[in-house]
Amino acid sequence: MIYNETSLGQILRRAYDNAPQNKQVAMVHLFGIKYANIISEKGISLSDIIKAAGINEPYKTELRKGMNLAGFVAIKEDISKKYFNDNE
Repeated sequence: MIYNETSLGQILRRAYDNAPQNKQVAMVHLFGIKYANIISEKGISLSDIIKAAGINEPYKTELRKGMNLAGFVAIKEDISKKYFNDNE
């Protein structure tokens, strides 16, 4: 898959929409954890991802929190497949 702000925004939106009730913020954190390296390496703007996802701008802070956690945690494989199945 080619990753850019549009494709990442679509993945984030899908995960956000499919999040369990009251777990949307956690899903944004998980997205940040999973895609931190891609976002950083490609220099993609968090604002552009949030805008492409069609979610509120304050989620940019939550996305950054997830990215900051990326070096310390890992997402369980079953969760990754369920919410971020992007054929990575």
